[in-house]
Amino acid sequence: MGNNKGITLIEIIVSIAIIGIISLTFLSIFSDGFINIISSGKKSKAVAKSRLVINDMLSDKKKFNLDENEVKEYLNSVIDNYDNTNYTLSSDTKEINEKEIKVYKLSVTVTYYKDRKVSLKTAIPKGSSQ
Repeated sequence: MGNNKGITLIEIIVSIAIIGIISLTFLSIFSDGFINIISSGKKSKAVAKSRLVINDMLSDKKKFNLDENEVKEYLNSVIDNYDNTNYTLSSDTKEINEKEIKVYKLSVTVTYYKDRKVSLKTAIPKGSSQ
């Protein structure tokens, strides 16, 4: 009988293959987690940017006393300061405490990270001077 104390080449190759499979599994878990962290960070920045845009748009509420075309002109002047950002404005009537109130519905959309979008919406009473 021969000396069986050594490791054969096949045992080494099989053990390397097993270690490789386990390593690839962990590597994919970490890379997916890293990608999700980056994506979430960019989404948070987009949400913060859209909040900033809405705050800028609402900073002078006296502008909402104007007619709809003048309001849009004002909002266009604000939105020009921001990249990858647009807005929509529409008129609507809301019933609050059995009173009909005319409002502007404002939606700000920011595009971020591979054409993903985040939108924030608000309603502003027409003629708001508060």
